[in-house]
Amino acid sequence: MTHLHRTRTGAAAALVALVVLAGGCTGATGGVRGTPGAAGLRDPYFPKLGNGGYDVGHYALS
Repeated sequence: MTHLHRTRTGAAAALVALVVLAGGCTGATGGVRGTPGAAGLRDPYFPKLGNGGYDVGHYALS
């Protein structure tokens, strides 16, 4: 094989791999749309600090 032929073959293989991988990156349909939460946690010292958008009663990490 010549150097040019190997370069073209490698470029073609990379392009095929890119197209195959990009095909799996399509967006999901019918997802849940989020809504913005509160602007902050209303802390007396840092009223705009934090994320008031979570309402969690319990969570567990396993």
